[in-house]
Amino acid sequence: MKNKTIEKKATNFKAFKVQGNGRRFDKTSVITLNTVANANKLPHQAQCILKALADADSNSMTVEQLIGTDASGLNSALDNVAEFNTVQTPAKIWQFYKNRLIKSDFITVA
Repeated sequence: MKNKTIEKKATNFKAFKVQGNGRRFDKTSVITLNTVANANKLPHQAQCILKALADADSNSMTVEQLIGTDASGLNSALDNVAEFNTVQTPAKIWQFYKNRLIKSDFITVA
């Protein structure tokens, strides 16, 4: 077997930061509504997320306020959206639609 030289690339890992479409957000991360233009083209559950944000003070809330304080979605802002009717938990719906809403610039999460 031949000896292979492995090159190590110098990388500054401390400077690396995951940008807007990261997979996870802390429960204290703030979701801000940017626009509702063309939101009627989104699936119903995604529209409910935008409606909850539109009804919130300053059109923003934390992830925990949106999805609730426990796994079942207790105290979720989605519970206050009259059109929201599903067997899925708010956390599951947020997990499914968050990247689409971010990439489409409906929301920002910081």
